[in-house]
Formats: sequence, structure tokens, C-alpha cells
Amino acid sequence: MPQDREINDFLKSFYQSVRKDNSFWIGLHDQHKEGQFEWIDGDSIGEYNSWNPGEPNNALGGQDCTHYWPPHNGYGLWYDADCNQGAYFICQVVPGTFPEGYVLWRGIYYKAFNTRKSFSGAAATCRQDGGTLTMPRDKGINKLLTALFKPMDTSGAFWIGLHDQRKEGQFEWIDGDSIGEYNSWNPGEPNNANSGEHCVQTVYPDPFGWNDASCQQSLPFICQIVTGAFNEKGYEKLHGMYYKAFDEPKSFSGAAAICRLDGATLAMPRDKETNDILNTFFQSVSESGAFWIGLHDQQEEGQFEWLDGYSLAEYNAWHPGEPNNSLGEEDCAQTMLLYTVGTFGWNDISCHQALPFICQIHPDP
Repeated sequence: MPQDREINDFLKSFYQSVRKDNSFWIGLHDQHKEGQFEWIDGDSIGEYNSWNPGEPNNALGGQDCTHYWPPHNGYGLWYDADCNQGAYFICQVVPGTFPEGYVLWRGIYYKAFNTRKSFSGAAATCRQDGGTLTMPRDKGINKLLTALFKPMDTSGAFWIGLHDQRKEGQFEWIDGDSIGEYNSWNPGEPNNANSGEHCVQTVYPDPFGWNDASCQQSLPFICQIVTGAFNEKGYEKLHGMYYKAFDEPKSFSGAAAICRLDGATLAMPRDKETNDILNTFFQSVSESGAFWIGLHDQQEEGQFEWLDGYSLAEYNAWHPGEPNNSLGEEDCAQTMLLYTVGTFGWNDISCHQALPFICQIHPDP
């Protein structure tokens, strides 16, 4: 992706060192929307370009990919071309820790697994890599996933991280977000056939789309790992996880949304060591006596679960008498300092209250 003049000139010289003629592909296209060129990692083209005069011209209405012709007058120039045309190419790899077998697109790593597992088994495999089952929240990602899977299996189905296991008909992603506006359901789906279909597969090639299925069915699957320059975003690595404290009060849903912008979730202290670390960490950046954690019982009163869908399990740090669902409207959890005794603990509270919060994100595998 020659995103500046220096890289463009380097690629020109590099290519000439192995071939003196013929064009080669660069990772630039407008396949999603005519005239809106973007790099293959999802970034827009930006300010720099090296188009030949009169290009791009989408000749005959079928030129949506970009190739680079041999230098003219000392410069390599770009032309839009038919994506099915045969041409040479140059690959690039971003230096750093790259998960084995994963491909990077729009800041997220993806990997297709041709091993058949139940929905929960597939999700467990993804967690071992520090990821989740993939969550195609828009059309572009949905198409990419099918393209990833086709080389392994020309027809069939694979798991995606979508389910309604907590409440029939209320589909949510495996990170706890609701399905949102975009979907790719096949006609007549979801239908909960035989009242036992609570997990979602992508079926292709005919018909291509989503279908609800039994979570016990064994299918291949695709994992995703969110990555990024966490230290540059202000995250600190503590106890094997990256954390960032935000001293700007938000509602529970507002705080969770800010975390998601970084590919993160609200912090989930599942053990005493993590809980103690977060309490100390928060005190170092805020004088507030309370902050949100990613724990709630919004789905069913008294059934507390973490934002990633896992139940509370054995460890907890509730203050005495908590949770008490005061006035029948306390469905989200905060960590709160009891000034009378000087200790932190958990308390259920209205999800609409504005509090500071801590986000967490898995490090790169």
C-alpha cells in the first residue's frame, strides 16, 4: 500500500530490480462504492496519490482495482483496472507480533478454522488465541469472511459470534452487544426450528446468508482478534491485560460504547488479584470513589453476568447487603469505596447513573 511518495518510489525501484516491464497490483480499490478508493486494510485513500492523468476513469464500467505501471518519466503511475485481470503483485507485512495463520483487515485479525466444533467449543478455541468468534457487523466484513472460508470449503457453513441463548429472538454478538441494524439473514430466518436453534451460522454459496442453528452442531468457524497500538492509546499492561481508566463520567452503556471504540470492553475483575489491581490503578488516576465494571443483570434480575456473556461464577467482591436492587432498578455494577471502612467493593446501581470507568483489552497474542 504505497500511501506516500517515499513508499511509492521505493516500490518502483524494488519492482524494477526484479522486472523491467509489466504492471503489478497495489492494494487499492473502489469495490465497495464506485469512486471511493480505499486501501485493502479498509483505510480511505488519504491525500497522497500517483494517478496517471485521466485516471481513474472506470473504463467500460468495470475497473475497480488499481495497478502500477512501469515508470514513465521517472515516476510509477497508477491506473484503475479490471480486478479479474492477471498481473504481478508485491506483498507487504507489517512488522511486529503477527498471530500465526491470521490475516489483518481494518485493524482486526481473522483466521478460519476447518476443525468442526460446537458453538461453545469454537468460542473456547478463539479465546485461547485471545480472540472471539468473528462478528460481521457490516456488509464488508461479512463478504470478507466468506472469502476467507471458501479456500478451505467451497460450500457449507461456519459459526459466527451471534446468538440468542439468553432470550429467544433477542440476538446479540458474543461480546454482549445487540445485533444492531445490519443483518444478513436468509429468507425465513431466524426461525428457531424445533425450538432449539439459538446460535448463528453463515451458509454459502446458495443461499448465502445467516441461519440460526442448534448450538450443539459441529461446524468450522472463524476467529477474530482485535489489535492496536494500545500503549499509544494510553493503555497500561497490568496482570496480563491492557487497561485504561477514564475519569469522564458516563452511563453504563455510554462507558461500554467508549471502550468498544478501542476494541475493548469494560473491565471484568474475575478474581481477587485483578480486582485489587483495578482498585489501586483507578485511585492513581481519579479521586472518584466509584467506577463501572463490566457486570450486570439486565437480562434477568439476580442473574449477574460479565459483558462477554459469562456468568459471575464463584468469585465476587460485593459489599455486605449487596446486590439489593434498590427501588427495583439497579441492574449494573460499580466498584465503590466505602469511606467508613476504607475498602472497595461492588454495588449494584442504576445503569443510567454517570460514573468513571475502566476499559480492558487483550494484548496481541
